[in-house]
Order: sequence, then structure tokens, then C-alpha cells
Amino acid sequence: MSLIESVLSPKENIVKEVQEETGFNVSVSRLLAIFDTNKFQFQSKQYAKLVFKCQIEDGDFQPNAEIEELAFFDIQSLPELSSKRTTKEQLEILWEIYQGDIEQYLN
Repeated sequence: MSLIESVLSPKENIVKEVQEETGFNVSVSRLLAIFDTNKFQFQSKQYAKLVFKCQIEDGDFQPNAEIEELAFFDIQSLPELSSKRTTKEQLEILWEIYQGDIEQYLN
């Protein structure tokens, strides 16, 4: 999760953050979901989590202080999640969007 810089658009922030944190250059195609953190993982402050569909265009993963390694998992084989950041329920909703079962999630 990254907080956005107000001088950049949401799309520009996504491209910048993904490049800084992974080494990948991505294109952003559409908004998939907006999650209210109070509905999924109560925190001391309420946040709106915006999730966008991105495509890796080029680049190589670069380990760094925030991300040591990168791996992709089947939705049924997820490792333990940091539930204050992302819940299994949120990932299942995103999986439904990816499969075309629902178009977008706004809540």
C-alpha cells in the first residue's frame, strides 16, 4: 500500500510506485475495486483502497528494503496474508472481477 503524492495523478502514482518498489514498468488499464478498510480490516484510520488492473510492460524484479522476493500464487494456495493490508476476502473479490463474474467492486 502506498500513499499518493498529490502532484501526480492516481495513474502516475501507480506507475511510479510499482517501478520504485519492483523494478517493473507497467501500464494501467482500469479501476477494479474500491475497498473501505473499515469493512474489511478495521484500523485506527479509515482508508479507501483503490485497486487497478496493470500490465507489466518490461523490467526485472529488483529486491529492495520493502520487497525481498516476488512470487505469484493460485488463489487457492495463498500464503499467510498481512490482513491489515489485504484480506483473503478482498483477493477473492478481485479474482471474481478477473474471471469476469463481476465488473467492478465499489464498497
